[in-house]
Amino acid sequence: MADTKVGRVNQLWKAQNFNFAPRIGISWDPTGSGKMAVRAGFSIAYGPSEFDVRHRFTLSGTWDIPGPKSQGLGQKVLAGWQLNGILSLQSGRPFDVFCGPAWYQGCDFNMDGLDYNRPNSPANVAQSGFSERQFIHGVFGNPARTIIGGVADSPAIQTFCPNGLVPFFVGTSCVPLATSDKLSRNAFRGPAFQDLDLSFFKNTQVTERIKVQFRAEAFNLFNRTNLYNPDGDLGSPFFGQSTAAFVSRQFQFGLKFLF
Repeated sequence: MADTKVGRVNQLWKAQNFNFAPRIGISWDPTGSGKMAVRAGFSIAYGPSEFDVRHRFTLSGTWDIPGPKSQGLGQKVLAGWQLNGILSLQSGRPFDVFCGPAWYQGCDFNMDGLDYNRPNSPANVAQSGFSERQFIHGVFGNPARTIIGGVADSPAIQTFCPNGLVPFFVGTSCVPLATSDKLSRNAFRGPAFQDLDLSFFKNTQVTERIKVQFRAEAFNLFNRTNLYNPDGDLGSPFFGQSTAAFVSRQFQFGLKFLF
């Protein structure tokens, strides 16, 4: 096993306005030769996790539909039916707004060399309750960009950076150089999710040992468009837009032999 030397780990916790920002520095020398070192620094702001769902309701049920008890063809056809359903309703998950491109593209506001910084928190901007139309066309405005003189700009970008994504060597950047952002982590909420799955089973006893089960299943029965979270990267041409969705309505049929 290679001789591993772990350098000092410095951790600073800073709490302000319900935010905390630990910063960790790690030096790692797995070969013991001093020729390889990995240093990492990151700032973690207080906020909900990506999988945080504040409201979720699930209802499932099974109904064995009564059939004739007399033996014969009618009992074979009309008996053994089963109805199953699962209803799922949940509020939107959080999503983050950040600036992904490099410093020379107008991001990396604090100049720490990491291409993930958040802008300042804008005033009078909703954080939840967006409509499906807004998610499709852009919750922060039209994301269609123009790039002039190295400055990327769009109505969506201007919500957070009024002058666009300005590299520091061109003009004043979105967040003043070498300062930290004031927008909390995962500050916004994405689209809600609603789904109903329904299935019919028909169980037929062929012999004492053999049973046949016919299955007809429908997923997303009402064909609701359940959108993914929008793109939160200021540097993306789809910033603020939901560009994908969960699967639409699907039908599935099957035959199962049990013995």
